Amino acid sequence: MTMVSSQIGKEWKKLGRQLGLTDGELETLKMNFLVDGQEEIVYQMISKWNSVCAPTTLAQLAKACVTVGRGDVADLISEL
Repeated sequence: MTMVSSQIGKEWKKLGRQLGLTDGELETLKMNFLVDGQEEIVYQMISKWNSVCAPTTLAQLAKACVTVGRGDVADLISEL
């Protein structure tokens, strides 16, 4: 997760939506972790997805990354 959170960048909201999180959930994460920076927001977003949408897989995360135009991150995930 740390690798994805450090690489996803400005596409984090698109990724969150693709993973099934609501805009409200994404805004709450943004507000709760804004002082910690974007990387932490993304880390917490993936953690939330993992807990509320369980069972989750790396393949699902990689597919979502491809869908939002981050095939490079999907490639990194596939190397895990």
